Amino acid sequence: MNRAKPRFWRLCRIYFRRFRIAVWLLVLLLLGCLLYVNQVGLPGFIKRPVLARLRERGLDLQFSRLRLRWYDGIVAENVRFGQADEPLSPRLTLAEVRVPLNFRALTRLQLRVDALVLRQGRLVWPLDETNQAPRELTVDHIQTDLRFLPNDQWALDNFHAVFAGADIHLSGIVTNASRVRDWK
Repeated sequence: MNRAKPRFWRLCRIYFRRFRIAVWLLVLLLLGCLLYVNQVGLPGFIKRPVLARLRERGLDLQFSRLRLRWYDGIVAENVRFGQADEPLSPRLTLAEVRVPLNFRALTRLQLRVDALVLRQGRLVWPLDETNQAPRELTVDHIQTDLRFLPNDQWALDNFHAVFAGADIHLSGIVTNASRVRDWK
């Protein structure tokens, strides 16, 4: 009986060490994955649902990189809205669009897009006048928070921009918001 007791404790120590090493390897793997999605970007199987949720809300965007920042949520860089194939359509470009994460929905393994935070934007609207040189209206330094509300409405909060040297500040609600992409 005396020999069985030390053998039992020795096996317990061995299994505890293996368990501890496995936990540390899991933590290291998790940190490596978080660093990867922050520096390199999100993989395609995560990008597709995010873009699908935005299209459901009436937004179609192109971007250079989509990555995860633990304090900002999902961040799209060098974002472009608008139709590139039409020369006279307005073009909105942004340095950054943040999609804050809805942690309550993530606990149920659902991805919900409730808002966007738009930063460092520029809107260029070409004007086509007959017998005149082409001109453009330009709105710079666009910063705003966009919340998606029920019944196809968007709430524009804290909109700030500069147009022709004038600072513009506004807030408002856009109804029938998903029709924005069909504007001519």
